[in-house]
Formats: sequence, structure tokens, C-alpha cells
Amino acid sequence: MSKNIPIKNIYYLLIYAWDRYQEGKSVNLEIEKAPDLPNLLSNLLFKLMCRVIKKGLDKDYFEENEISSFIKGKILFNDVIKKNLIKQGKLSVQIDNLGNDTQVNRYIKATLLKLKKNKNLEINNKKNLSLILRFLDDVKSTNNFSEMEKSIKLNKNNSYYVFPLQVCKMINNITIPSKNAGEFVFKDFRDDELRMSEVFEKFVRNFYATEQKIFRVKKEKIKIDAQGEQKFMDLMPSKETDVTLRSKNKTIVIDTKYYKEPLKEHYGKFKPKSDNINQVSDYLKNMEKLNYPDNKAEGILLYPVVSTQKRIERTSGMYQGHKLTLYSLNLNQDWKKIHNDLLNLVDLN
Repeated sequence: MSKNIPIKNIYYLLIYAWDRYQEGKSVNLEIEKAPDLPNLLSNLLFKLMCRVIKKGLDKDYFEENEISSFIKGKILFNDVIKKNLIKQGKLSVQIDNLGNDTQVNRYIKATLLKLKKNKNLEINNKKNLSLILRFLDDVKSTNNFSEMEKSIKLNKNNSYYVFPLQVCKMINNITIPSKNAGEFVFKDFRDDELRMSEVFEKFVRNFYATEQKIFRVKKEKIKIDAQGEQKFMDLMPSKETDVTLRSKNKTIVIDTKYYKEPLKEHYGKFKPKSDNINQVSDYLKNMEKLNYPDNKAEGILLYPVVSTQKRIERTSGMYQGHKLTLYSLNLNQDWKKIHNDLLNLVDLN
């Protein structure tokens, strides 16, 4: 289904999911001109790395050993004796050099090199990647992406790397080797239900956190209605909402579902899976012992769809004592309409 989602909308889904909407919106990408997502991400990474270079590449001190005619750093006496350097009037020393060869720069360089090997990348994008690589000339590269990701630690001094790192991770997650040795192609992650489910959930949560001020927004664990010894409680299922909106007078629990075919035919009628409805209802029932307004919480079951799919026009009713709304969000429409549809869904007026 999801190949029908316009590239522009996919981009907005991603920058909300990454919690980088304002920063992403400020990047001049000419999204409509991008032929596909890989070329869009490549251009985005180029623009973000230009900003990083302007602020200053991440640096760190690295220990290096060298033979010197001067005393500096730490003298390595064993080396001096072993190599008989005294007769030459030299010393073996260990010095700390400040350089760009950090883990985060290695990861980005490796991603850029992989991107350049993609046969479908436009020539202009490949040239732009080469420009960035010049600034990383003294940085090592490796193909062990998963290990590099684990080793990267950002701090307040290099926090401006967060956004380009998120783009790199997305690129590496959707890149696979091609039949031609040394080349890579992109798999269309929009047809990956698991990955898109995660993106859609984070998008919805961060959208409401960004675009309205009435509700506090969070993902939260719900205490289940169960009692017993700890051994018993440890075996009970944990429940965690996708999105909880909470104001002084209203609590809304939104459960997001992403399927290629969200509705199933049942005796000639297209309906959502009963498990999906029961899951939302289960959240609401377990909140009944909480204080107001949680004990009167409303539920929303939210599906994304595009033009070719069966959809649910917004409909609401009472289900097991709680208001429940079912709705299919059309991702194949103008972004302003998506924006308005989501705000109208939670009745901000």
C-alpha cells in the first residue's frame, strides 16, 4: 500500500518520528524534485552535514607514538632502550593529538561511502557526498555498522549530530547489497509493516506533542487490574499505550495500527480486527480504578491508509462503558489536510 504515500508525506512522517520537525522543516530540500526516498535522504544528509561542518566536526584526543628529537608527551623508556634511540639523540614518546577520527565521524563516513555505491543515486547527490567526504579524509571507515552504532555516545558538545545520525541509521536500515559486487540498493521500507508501524506510532505521538498545547502527551505503562504474590505478578502481561493525551478534563488513549490491509472482509463487510478493538478497550478498562479523568478515558483506534484501501470514515460510539473512535487517516492527501485531520480527531475546540 505504502508506495502510494507521497515522498513529501513520508519525509514529514520521519521528521516527526525523529522528533526533529522544526529542524527538518528548516532544511531547504526541494522535496517535490526528489525522485525517491533514497535521493531525498541523501540530499538531507548532505545539507545536515554542511551544518555540522560549519559548527565544527566532532573531535577527540588520540594517543599516538612517535620518534622525536624533543621531549614531549610521555617518554616510552622501554622503546628507547629497545630501539637504542639514545645514541641517535632521539626519544620514543606518546602524545595526545586532537583529531576528527571519532566513532560518530567514522559511522557517518561509512554511510556516505555506502550511499555513493548506490546505483540509483543521482549524479548530483553523489558529487555532494564526495564534497563532505573531503572533510572526513583523516577519518577511518569500517563496514561494521551495528557495532559502530552501539559505540557512539553523544554529549552536549556534539548534540548537533543527532539529526544526521538518525538519517544515517535509516539509510543503513534500508540498504542491501545488490547482485553486482560492490553496489547497494535500497529496499522500500514503506512496505515493511514492522518498521512503518514504529515510524507511524512515533509520528502520531510527536505530532500531538508538537502541534497542540491542550494535552500532555506521552507513552505510558498502564497498571493492570491484577493482585497476587510477586511471582504471579511477574507473569502478568505488561500494557503500554502508543499515545496517551491527558488534560485537566479529558484523557485519550490512541492505539496506532499499520497494516498493508487494515480491514478484513467478514461476511461481506470490511471490519477492523477484533483484537485491535479489544486491545484499546482493555487499556480503558484497566484505567477505571484511576482518578478522573483517567477513569473516564476515551479510546481512538487509528489506521493509516492510502487511496486504494478500504477505510473507516470517522465514527464514534460507546464500547464497554467508554467512548471509542475508529478512524482511517489518509496519508495520500495534502499534508495540510493530514495535519488538520489529526487535530480534529482529538476535538481541540
